[in-house]
Amino acid sequence: MGYMKTDVNFKLLGLVILVATIIVVIVIIYQASLGKINTSYSTIEEDLKLTNDNLTKTNNLLIECHKKAENLSMEINETQVFLEKAQTEYNKIYEQTEGELSQTEKELKANKNKLQDLKDQLSKITNQFNNATLQLSVKESENIKLLKEIEDLDKKKEELKKLKDKLEHCENEDNTLACYNAVN
Repeated sequence: MGYMKTDVNFKLLGLVILVATIIVVIVIIYQASLGKINTSYSTIEEDLKLTNDNLTKTNNLLIECHKKAENLSMEINETQVFLEKAQTEYNKIYEQTEGELSQTEKELKANKNKLQDLKDQLSKITNQFNNATLQLSVKESENIKLLKEIEDLDKKKEELKKLKDKLEHCENEDNTLACYNAVN
């Protein structure tokens, strides 16, 4: 009877050690899975912050480009009005001073030079406007791309929240198999 009691005690002790080992393994697996999810969440959150900063910078650049484009557009309009006034003035001078050709030729050359300078300025401003418009369209496409990335990151954030909710649900319940399935 003493031998059987010792054998039963050892079996009971082995069974207790086996149960304790299984619990430790389950806890280690649970902590590792939770750590991975927490790390992924932190990484995605940092990516979202960086993307938000980039979008803010891009938006500021777009606003600045838009203001430059408006200024250039106003300058072009003013130059065109000035050009039209100069052309009208040129026509009046030509009609009024047709008899005084030598004097008029000097004034005409001066007006032509002004007109050419204005055309050159208009050409430069038009080129600047076209460049600003091109930059604006590039920034808008970058903005669209960044907005798409934000949407994707928001979806990933929602998925992470769902996984976190599943894990919290597993902590509240004492169903180890359901928790393991929720993690995987």
